[in-house]
Amino acid sequence: MVNLYAARHRLPVPALARWLLALGIVATLAANMAQGWSHGPVGAVIAAWPAVSLVGSYELSGLDHPDRSRERPGPRASNGPRRAAGGPLRYQSPARCCSGA
Repeated sequence: MVNLYAARHRLPVPALARWLLALGIVATLAANMAQGWSHGPVGAVIAAWPAVSLVGSYELSGLDHPDRSRERPGPRASNGPRRAAGGPLRYQSPARCCSGA
């Protein structure tokens, strides 16, 4: 989570966070492969697959979030949800969105 936070806010990732993440990945892969090894090399690869896919999705989630704090405020082009200060979540009608009102 520290790595994801740092990626979203364009901050340097602390070395301890990188080392602990790497250690956790290696330990998980080793444990999964040891469990699947009784079924041969194919079993070891199949047992390691969930950890590999989790690491891949974690890395993609770090790349998929652009820095939205630098966007300029302006009219919204979408009809997505908009929350008034302290109010409920409401959807904008297309007419209000594009008319500038």
